[in-house]
Amino acid sequence: MDSTPNRLSLQPLLFDRQDLCGCFFLEPTPKEVEFLRYWQALVALVPTRLSRPAGGRTGRRGYSLMDILAVRAVLLFFRLDTVTAAVALLQSSPNLRTVTQLGRVPSPSSVSRRTSRLLEEMDFRGIHDRLCRQFYAGRTVCHLSLDSTPVDAREKPAVRAKRQKGRRGRPKAGSAEEKAVQERKGQEARLVQLRDSGDPHAYLATLEQRCTVTGKRNSRGHMQWRVGYKVHLAVDDSGIPVASAVTGACVHDTQPAIPLLRIAAGRCTWLYALMDGGYSSGAIRDRVLAMGRVPLIDFKADRNGAKEEMDPAGRARYRARTTVERTNSELKECFLPKALYGRGPRARFDLRLAVLLLTVKRMGKVLEARQQAARKKSA
Repeated sequence: MDSTPNRLSLQPLLFDRQDLCGCFFLEPTPKEVEFLRYWQALVALVPTRLSRPAGGRTGRRGYSLMDILAVRAVLLFFRLDTVTAAVALLQSSPNLRTVTQLGRVPSPSSVSRRTSRLLEEMDFRGIHDRLCRQFYAGRTVCHLSLDSTPVDAREKPAVRAKRQKGRRGRPKAGSAEEKAVQERKGQEARLVQLRDSGDPHAYLATLEQRCTVTGKRNSRGHMQWRVGYKVHLAVDDSGIPVASAVTGACVHDTQPAIPLLRIAAGRCTWLYALMDGGYSSGAIRDRVLAMGRVPLIDFKADRNGAKEEMDPAGRARYRARTTVERTNSELKECFLPKALYGRGPRARFDLRLAVLLLTVKRMGKVLEARQQAARKKSA
């Protein structure tokens, strides 16, 4: 029973500053009040089993996974570079220790050791799914905007295996080259079937997850190279992430697009899919139409910079896609440092936790606006 997540509650996001001041040891700063709101909402979402202290019946009481989660939440919310900096902030702030209920602040080595266990217990997929299903119950999302943003990491990029070039022309019948080609085509067909009709999360797991290198040509025509990861988001008109995926930076935007659309369709009812020219793909367009929705994908420019224009109605509706760009900026400016110092699974954990915190924040903004509108209407 205690492994069941708590009931959805975003009520702490609607409290006033005066209502929350009694939760602090000293006079809180606006940043500490904001962290309290997000932390209380996060505690209501995670399984209660994370609060169990580690260790046996005898001996020193160990740190619970909730204590480790508190350190990592402080790390992201205050945009600190390392776990050591987050531990130092908690040790110097009585208010943060009171909010997170940390009697003893774990050392950086304890956080690193227990994070491995937290990675196994933290179910971001289930939390996000339950959060969206309850929030969008009885509501319809007009525009679902897709985009991705790269996140730099202080990590050595993985070396991807290069595909060996075969001989030109058709391989000889019965040869090893023909068997390899047939095997590769069969694997690609299975991946396409998994992407279109299988488990979307299983398909996302087949994409590159490691830290990799990606390049993009800027407005001046020069290539800019970045090392790290990429966060793919599908957001609604209010900037709430409905579906998300974390991959290596080398993954193209079109690869997780269809799984994200399918995941979002299971969490809410949306009508239009808005994507830029990087998502220009017939498979994506056909899949959106097969789902009974309307795709609005910008056309990709040719080598000369010329591209086909949308019709006036589609161009006017396409302007709503700027929401996902603002969401990407908010994710980096509010919940992520300039570069991730965690490596591998820890870096991806921090990115998923940052997306969850952003989801809670944007939902709180919507609920707050509805509460104010209800007050004006009743007055």
